[in-house]
Amino acid sequence: MDIVSSRKWSVLSELILRIHTAESEAELVRVVTEDLPGLMGGGTFVCWNEHKEEMNLARLFSTETHREELVVHTESLNATFASHPFTEKFDLMNGGEPGIGVFTYRNLAVATAWDETAIYQEVYKSLAMKDQLIASFFFDETHSCNITVNGSERFTESDEQLMADLLPHITLAHRKLVLPASLRKVIESLSSRQKQVAALLNQGRSRKEIAAFLSLSIHTVNDHCAMIYE
Repeated sequence: MDIVSSRKWSVLSELILRIHTAESEAELVRVVTEDLPGLMGGGTFVCWNEHKEEMNLARLFSTETHREELVVHTESLNATFASHPFTEKFDLMNGGEPGIGVFTYRNLAVATAWDETAIYQEVYKSLAMKDQLIASFFFDETHSCNITVNGSERFTESDEQLMADLLPHITLAHRKLVLPASLRKVIESLSSRQKQVAALLNQGRSRKEIAAFLSLSIHTVNDHCAMIYE
């Protein structure tokens, strides 16, 4: 295994199972916000942020330990969102679309230093937050979601890889829960292995890559794909 240790891989596998067995959107959000901090090396709390077209927060959920603090800061978060490096990178205040994937301040590579931004000075400094790992996806035509893992320490390459492995599973599970009942039944009918394959396909991996990642033959992956697309 590359960067992810066998111990973390075991914990990650358990979390993926809880993600796919969540029976409601609220349960999925709870699993993500409560279980991710312990998995990430420097993680202290997680926010599930849903944004409307104008990029104001539509809904904000967070790890219970920081929930009350973040409610107090909601107005400041909206007021200073334009200064966030993620906003700057994708020009969100001028109609740009959020990047899909996993980001840290290092790989956003924007001009403004993190500790000089208004959002850091007004909100995150008081929360003793030194780094942020952002996983971003769309869940309908007008709403996007950012899952932000906020850390008291710098996140490692291993943390980024773990989040990259989790994101397609979270996306697939969320779509299943918010899809119409007819489509939801199709996804629920898939086996655990087929759901793994579907999540990796959603991540953009080729069938050959999926076979190697799951230690399966290419013929087995093709069979799973046939069932998924049936």
